[in-house]
Amino acid sequence: METINYQNFRIEAENICVDYNGKVALYDANLRLKPGQICGLVGMNGAGKTTFFNALTGFVNISKGKIRINGESVRSAQKDQTIAYVPQNEGIDEPFSGVDIRTEKLISELFIQFKNEGKTILLSTHDMIHVREFCDLVLLINKTVVAYGETSEVFTPENITTTFGGISPDFLFGPES
Repeated sequence: METINYQNFRIEAENICVDYNGKVALYDANLRLKPGQICGLVGMNGAGKTTFFNALTGFVNISKGKIRINGESVRSAQKDQTIAYVPQNEGIDEPFSGVDIRTEKLISELFIQFKNEGKTILLSTHDMIHVREFCDLVLLINKTVVAYGETSEVFTPENITTTFGGISPDFLFGPES
């Protein structure tokens, strides 16, 4: 049996469930991120991305599961200011929305710098190109984690089709032959 040292993870979410007045918004979601990783959180609108972020940062209560930030509770991480969250704000779903190419490049460079400094980044995006370009990991979500792991292995047409409710990912991979 493998022993897991939870201090090796910056962010750990285990079997997270969140409901709003009895309506399930997220269930059995799992995530483990180590220092110096960039993970893209991808899913359609209403899939639970914001709910997952809000759970990880303590802005919503979880009905089930466990969250640890740097091996501590979310409350301790908030108190120690070891977690930062830039929320969605009036039409801005994600870090690259509404910015020009130069600013996009600067944001990407900043994320890479943070990664090289050992910081862990979880970002929500609909920009599939950015996921492929600089995310080490990808978490595909549709009310639960559909697929999670290294981008090269998980970011497949099949997984994206499942994540987006059967919509073909031709826009990213081209039509199937």
